[in-house]
Amino acid sequence: MVRARAEGKPLSLLLFDVDNFRAINNRWGHQAGDQVLVDLCHLGCQFLREQDFAGRLDDGAFALLLVDQGPEGAMAVAEGLRQAASTMPGVFIHS
Repeated sequence: MVRARAEGKPLSLLLFDVDNFRAINNRWGHQAGDQVLVDLCHLGCQFLREQDFAGRLDDGAFALLLVDQGPEGAMAVAEGLRQAASTMPGVFIHS
């Protein structure tokens, strides 16, 4: 943050959570919930660049810090991630 401010570069913070994550754990168990998180992390990595940061905040809540990314670029990342996540197969589709 200090470097971005000093260099006059933008930072964008995206916050998102997995809908009904606790219900997944409660209905199918923590192994299924863990698989959802693993799959989501693999998917999210496709949208991050080397200079970006990602972190898990709570159960199914995440934050992405996009370095040198303004609002338009951040919204494009958010929408791309949302669309990709909406087409993810369920944990029990894998054989």
